[in-house]
Amino acid sequence: MAEKIKDEKLEKKEINHFLLGLFKKYWKRQVIAIIFISLMALSILIFPILIKYTIDTVIPSKNIHILFKYILLMIATLFGISLITYFGEVIFEFNALKAKKDIRKEIIIKLTKLPYDFFMKINSGELISKLMSDLEMVGVVVSQVFPILVLSVLQITGIIVMLFYLNWKLALVPIILTICSLLILKIINKKAEKLSIREREVFGEISNMLVDVINNMKTIKLMAHNDWISNMIDNYLDNHYKISKRFTKWIKLTGALGNSINGMITVGVFSYGGYLIIKDEITLGTLIAFWTYIQTLMNPLQLLMKVNTVLRSSWGGIKRVIEITKYEEEHIPELKSENNIKSIKLKNIEFSFDNKKILNSIELNLEKGKITGIIGENGAGKTTLFNVLMGLYKANRGKIIFNDNENANIGLLRKNIGFVEQEPELFKNCTIKENILMGREISEEKLKEILEVTGINKIVSKFEKGIDEKVKNINLSGGQK
Repeated sequence: MAEKIKDEKLEKKEINHFLLGLFKKYWKRQVIAIIFISLMALSILIFPILIKYTIDTVIPSKNIHILFKYILLMIATLFGISLITYFGEVIFEFNALKAKKDIRKEIIIKLTKLPYDFFMKINSGELISKLMSDLEMVGVVVSQVFPILVLSVLQITGIIVMLFYLNWKLALVPIILTICSLLILKIINKKAEKLSIREREVFGEISNMLVDVINNMKTIKLMAHNDWISNMIDNYLDNHYKISKRFTKWIKLTGALGNSINGMITVGVFSYGGYLIIKDEITLGTLIAFWTYIQTLMNPLQLLMKVNTVLRSSWGGIKRVIEITKYEEEHIPELKSENNIKSIKLKNIEFSFDNKKILNSIELNLEKGKITGIIGENGAGKTTLFNVLMGLYKANRGKIIFNDNENANIGLLRKNIGFVEQEPELFKNCTIKENILMGREISEEKLKEILEVTGINKIVSKFEKGIDEKVKNINLSGGQK
């Protein structure tokens, strides 16, 4: 139990550190947001005081001209509040868009630098879930939570100061009720955090299942196992539905608590405020202004509830994103094309995956100009041997030697080898030309030679845009790929 509590504290510390780093990254945008936040907080404090003076001073004076001026001033104040709020919210949303774009790019680039075994341990559907829904949550937290938190704190502080200024006795009523409700909220938060993490995990499992269904659609059609697929989908969706229902019950409890706070504070203020008016300790204008501040106080309190909801809903997603950022990147020195590889030797290569030995004392000698065929039954380790040779997997034991040089870079072959997968995969959103070159720069003459030698020129001649046709717009057989 103590170990579990320790892990939870470390996890919370890690997430807070991650978010703090992102807040610092966008500090300039946060400063602009805070300027508008401060203006919003200040403008909201003015309105109740205008109401107080209108009721206590202007109306009793029976001066229509002064009343008219105060009415215009209140309208102008409301208009100013609306204008400042609009620009503030636009800035919040722009910050959200910028943060989500940057974070998504950073994570995608991070993925390209991770070792190959990372992708063997995680399903592509789960990765898609992290890159889309989880990063969306992180972006919202970074761009909105901090400004909203600052706005709420400023408004609450200013309103409390004004409440004590009007009447300190009456000010104790909403403060005591609010503190009691926040203590209850803390209990709810702890339960919501755990359910949020579990909900994100189950959502990732759904993504994995959908990728499986899409990738095996041909098999599903031919084998006509629709009932089996339907039952499998139901199981995954039902599991997510049950977890989501439990999470919703707890997270919506915070909203219900907010409404209860509002009602209880209103009843308490008017009850005790009415008593103070009867005793001539405050005026009616003071009570109305006090109540207006209380209603205004509900807005930052609800914003805090919203911040709480966003944080609890995003907790699991942030945790999953951090898992990617923590993964150690692959360190491969800058590689150049090498035309003088005369031999490749594998000496006593051993490799295990999940404690199962795949390669055992492999000895292999590959020489320039010679063709070597490697045969074996399914699961014998042919593909694994290739992955070790390319440096995608790190051998548990043994050496790979280029040109009798034992200290040669293991990643050297990545710039000096061509390969054809059993099931070729192309970049569907790229053109045929982009798929061939993959960022390399070669002359038009060399490209034409490649197209002619491989016979690709005959294939692309059938397409409207030829070699500049996007793969997603055409149908290619396995051989053509």
